[in-house]
Amino acid sequence: MLGSLLAEADVTAVEGTVVTLRPARAGHAEGLGRQTDLLGQVIARYVTESVRVKVVAAAAGAPGAPAERPVRLTEAGANAERLKRLRGKDPTLNAAVDALDLELLE
Repeated sequence: MLGSLLAEADVTAVEGTVVTLRPARAGHAEGLGRQTDLLGQVIARYVTESVRVKVVAAAAGAPGAPAERPVRLTEAGANAERLKRLRGKDPTLNAAVDALDLELLE
């Protein structure tokens, strides 16, 4: 059942170590909400930091208007976000990235 709920959910934001999910239907938020610890553990297998999963209510658009779809998270976007956080923590790294035109590979 969790797989079905995730298949219809969108990742709407990744801010630091918080991944925000928005289910396609309002009723699915409760099911995903009960599994946030498990989802965090699964994601943590693929990243170096612990992750917290947050579920937000399904988008409520204007009557008759389709809800705006959030932008999907891509590998390039995730790497750019991670590099941005690292640059903010270390001014020396920030200068090196600019001077040497470095990019984050993984």
